[in-house]
Amino acid sequence: MKGYNLYRRYRPQNFEEVVGQDIIVQTLNNAIAQDKIAHAYIFNGPRGTGKTSIAKIFSKKINNFNDNLNHPDIVEMDAASHNGVDEIRKIIENVNYVPIEGKYKVYIIDEVHMLSKGAFNALLKTLEDPPNHAIFILATTEINKVPTTILSRCQRFDFARINIPTIIKQLKNILDQEEITYEEEALEKIADLGDGSMRDSLTILEKVITYNPEITLNNVLDCFKLISLDNIYNFIDLLKTGQEQQAISLFDQLYNQGMDLNFFIELVLEQLKKQILHDYDTKLVTILTTLNELCLRMQYSNNHKLLIEVYIIEICAKNKEIIEKLEAEVNKIETISESDTNNIDESLTNQIDYKEEVYEDNVVSESEEEKQVEEDVNIEPQTQPNNLEFREISLMDVLTTASKEAKENLKNLFVKIVQDLENDKKYGLAKFFNVCDVHAVGQYGCVITLEPQYYHDYIQREEEINQILKEYVHDNFKLFLLETEYWANNVKLFRSKVKEVRENQLYVKTKKIFPGIEIKRS
Repeated sequence: MKGYNLYRRYRPQNFEEVVGQDIIVQTLNNAIAQDKIAHAYIFNGPRGTGKTSIAKIFSKKINNFNDNLNHPDIVEMDAASHNGVDEIRKIIENVNYVPIEGKYKVYIIDEVHMLSKGAFNALLKTLEDPPNHAIFILATTEINKVPTTILSRCQRFDFARINIPTIIKQLKNILDQEEITYEEEALEKIADLGDGSMRDSLTILEKVITYNPEITLNNVLDCFKLISLDNIYNFIDLLKTGQEQQAISLFDQLYNQGMDLNFFIELVLEQLKKQILHDYDTKLVTILTTLNELCLRMQYSNNHKLLIEVYIIEICAKNKEIIEKLEAEVNKIETISESDTNNIDESLTNQIDYKEEVYEDNVVSESEEEKQVEEDVNIEPQTQPNNLEFREISLMDVLTTASKEAKENLKNLFVKIVQDLENDKKYGLAKFFNVCDVHAVGQYGCVITLEPQYYHDYIQREEEINQILKEYVHDNFKLFLLETEYWANNVKLFRSKVKEVRENQLYVKTKKIFPGIEIKRS
């Protein structure tokens, strides 16, 4: 029957078939080649990492046994069930007998840490002066329980947990031989559940095959009463959109079905990382960073369910704030009207040569649109703009008054700000002014963007940064802090709105200069 007893059927029979323990295999091979065989070894490491398999392969290789048969010169003992003095005494009585078939008589004692104190003492006497033909291989998962007197007489090998890519590769090889189809994600989850143990991973795989011969991620999750991916996706979407009641309801539903809370959080984090790599989203970053904080808090909490529910509410509140902020900025841009433009400080329009633009039929050239704004607007510290006290400064106020000179002036000012902050030992805030990108600077504020790795941290300190800028520029100077990708995706819309505002300004001003003359509007 395919898929049955996989671990025994695919247990390595030679060093070439061993996976995940390359250094140990190479060292033992070299010892055989150089004829430097120790009289005692201790193999330490997590379960299912190949300790007993390598012990058997090594035993056969030093005896030139090339078959898969059991040999009387290789004696195995499980100390978990045979841990008394009598069992060790039997070994001591037989240890002086010469090998029957090979060069060495090898004693493999598994779970050696389970031996009683008396048994260890008896074994120690043999290890102190063993016959030349006797070799002991002791295997353990808890080396701290093995007496130092035993350890000091053994050559020690520490077996590492087998990494997930190695386990997945081995699972693929086995499934290909078994002619069983599989999903890559399913094997990743099996390897993850195996926790670095090849034996456990194969046992899990075997159980899944028995449950359903199609090795899919959902079948793996169903088989082990874990959470389905659809539930994870739905939960993440609810967190992204700030729907705390629905998120808590789904979480309670899964909890009542008996899900493991730690595994649930791990699975959510895994899917978040994949989604962020595929499609970066600030709201996903909020979930990821907050859940990482939750994992730390769970170590010190006795009520994990309540703690998770509190963090669900916190995540949803943060994401709703992000959504509302982005919507507000878009609405400000989309609702620009002629009445809005009339409120913009006329000191700007006075600097424009309207006569020249009227002769061009009021059309702003493409080159001017690409340059954004070329007016001579400077940033001077503590210069208060006029006529803005009665209304909130908008993003369009910044964009329509922006200039290259103002941008360069603000960048130069950042040098002084950084120096002052570092002198005050405010290194975190100082870093902001080094890593940010300045895109537009006008009389009333600036547009600054940050890459994803910095945006999430500094958006939470936006008010603090805003206050610093007001202190160095003027009281009404406002920071618009955006994510780099958001700016890039909307910059064309911003430019078109700036063009629209300028055309409206130009029309109003020209009507004042040439009263009674009909003027075209583009």
